[in-house]
Amino acid sequence: MKHIFCIICLFFVLAFESQGQNYDLAVGARFGANSGVSVRKNIGDYWAGEVMLAGYKDASALAFLLERQTVVEWFPDFPMTAYYGFGAHLGVGTFVPKFARDYPYYGSKRTSLRMGIDAVLGLEYRIPQYPFALSAETKPYYEFFGGYYSGFYIPAIAFSIKYILK
Repeated sequence: MKHIFCIICLFFVLAFESQGQNYDLAVGARFGANSGVSVRKNIGDYWAGEVMLAGYKDASALAFLLERQTVVEWFPDFPMTAYYGFGAHLGVGTFVPKFARDYPYYGSKRTSLRMGIDAVLGLEYRIPQYPFALSAETKPYYEFFGGYYSGFYIPAIAFSIKYILK
């Protein structure tokens, strides 16, 4: 994990002043940690907004992210973009209260509101001649409250495929 993080950081340093992706709107599916669906809208040359409906451990949440994007210019024929950003999420989930963990009984799960802040760090590859983009990213988050799951979480890397609408 440390090696992947260092490689991604190196991409950011080497490609900091370039423009981002050359599409405006994309929708797609996310697989891996926090699987779900996403819609990404590019805002100008360097910024994008993304909305994700994602499934967490035993919850679902809607995340809103603002991302800064730069082109990775190592390979001219390999249109790759690095991005990072921050946002927030809101959702609902279930948990088992502490008093019911040792003595489970019918209906021991409780529903709670989940709310927190998110970060995202990733790389995206736009497939030439096709309206698709592939990405690999990590999205750590801090859960303010949500049953007994409050705290900081660093999920594993997730992969996405997006269909470019325009």
